[in-house]
Amino acid sequence: MFDKSQILKILGLCAFVFILTKALAPLLGETFWQMIFGSKKKKNSDIDFDALVTQKKAILRGGDGASGEVLSGSQSKKIGQTEEVIQKTYQELSKKSTRTPEEEKKFEDLKAMIKILDALQWGSLPEVEAIVKKLSQLYSHRFDSAKVNSHFKFLLQKNAFLDSSHQWQSVAKSLEILETYSVLKELIDATNLRDQLAKKWQMKRGPLEKAIVLKITPKQTSLEKLVKSQVITIAPLKDEALLSFLTLTPGILKNKNTLLNEFKNQAEIFHALSPLPPLKGKQDREGAFKSLGLSDKATIEQIKSRYKKLAQLKHPDTLKAKGIPPEFEPIATENFTQIKSAYDILIKG
Repeated sequence: MFDKSQILKILGLCAFVFILTKALAPLLGETFWQMIFGSKKKKNSDIDFDALVTQKKAILRGGDGASGEVLSGSQSKKIGQTEEVIQKTYQELSKKSTRTPEEEKKFEDLKAMIKILDALQWGSLPEVEAIVKKLSQLYSHRFDSAKVNSHFKFLLQKNAFLDSSHQWQSVAKSLEILETYSVLKELIDATNLRDQLAKKWQMKRGPLEKAIVLKITPKQTSLEKLVKSQVITIAPLKDEALLSFLTLTPGILKNKNTLLNEFKNQAEIFHALSPLPPLKGKQDREGAFKSLGLSDKATIEQIKSRYKKLAQLKHPDTLKAKGIPPEFEPIATENFTQIKSAYDILIKG
């Protein structure tokens, strides 16, 4: 017979053997399976995900998926004209044993664009994030990465990155076009961005909104109608219409600065024609500061500088040259006369 201590030792040994068997059984079983039947990948593990990603990218860029190579011309799968142009140009340059400095620069730019196109299929781009950060800081308004990313896809689909000869331009030019389109789209959609720009240009939002409506839809409205309007509504426009507005000639688009200068110049006309609150007399300093758009703590130098700027913007002759209708010339004259009176009050006072 076993005594109590021996029984405990036997039970402990059995437990140890059981645990060890459970731990080693899968490994031993797989080893014997491979020895007898050869290696076999499990259904949901040990998959070469890197290879799958490479194949997927090749398919998205028009390749056969197996070799990972990019096809071109009539061999390519359903990709846009821009991608085809980029692929073809890249292949032509890659076949050259020697390249000029200009060709080498173009070749590197094409490689960078191909990487951007690959990344576009999988999520947000670093280049898009850089544009979002830049615009958000520049205009004190939050631009959305997902929206800018979708703008990139739309512009790519519409071949906006190709020039008049249907050739791809460059990464820098493509991103410049994306930036301009994103600003225009956001101006149409976001009140806050219009507020920020109007503040920067030292005017209320109304004149800017009138300028946007007149410039974007000139055939549907008129200067006379907008001058008299009190409430402005900017109706959403289709993406194709906005792209058409940016297009100067096929393959040539406005840049961001040109776009904003157009809006600013037109907004200044509406701002100049906005009636000013009347002065209460020749000693109305408070009204004079308001007429010049200054705080009551403005210095003499600031008053002179402001008056000079307003004289350049709101002088009746200047507005006539910009094409204001004759019926609004009296308003321009009255406004400028009041600005001159306000200036005299503050300088002589």
